[in-house]
Amino acid sequence: MVFNKRELAIGVIALGALLLFALDYYALTPFLAYRAGVKERFEAVSKQLDDADQLKERAGKAQLVWKGLLAKGLKTTASDAESQTLNAVRDWAQDSAMGLTSVKPEHVTQDDKDELRQIGFHAMGVGPMASVARMLWRLEAAPIPLRVNSVQIMARKEATDDLAVQLSIATVCYNPEAGKAKSAPAPSRTQGETP
Repeated sequence: MVFNKRELAIGVIALGALLLFALDYYALTPFLAYRAGVKERFEAVSKQLDDADQLKERAGKAQLVWKGLLAKGLKTTASDAESQTLNAVRDWAQDSAMGLTSVKPEHVTQDDKDELRQIGFHAMGVGPMASVARMLWRLEAAPIPLRVNSVQIMARKEATDDLAVQLSIATVCYNPEAGKAKSAPAPSRTQGETP
């Protein structure tokens, strides 16, 4: 069978179209899909890497802040934190010319799993308004971890600059045992034991 030019051209075009369709279906489309998948995985891994870099950077900054807190006065034992706060409050009262009548620790029982333990204090003092103001400023601008919870100021005598002050303050100390308590496995119970 002999084909004329027109039939031959149609056959070549049809064969070319069929070849292009097969090439697209078996090679080009899978390659483009694979390429898109690789691009998506690359972007996901790049984002994870960026997140990990940011986390590492934040961890480094947090370590510096933590070391700064420890250097500035964050104690690791309750007795050290209590002693530091008592000495500081007494020194500040003396520098402010305010007479301290008492400073008593208020022991707050907290769970051993807490990383920071709070230690409260109740302080009472007397003095003129300028001394009380200086003392309150010293407490608020303290270089050690300290928080003023409440302040009560009362006049001891009417129409005089003689005030009585009651303060509730708190400090914190780091509990290094908290990390150990979190990571320690819970004791297993034997059969028949009740929680």
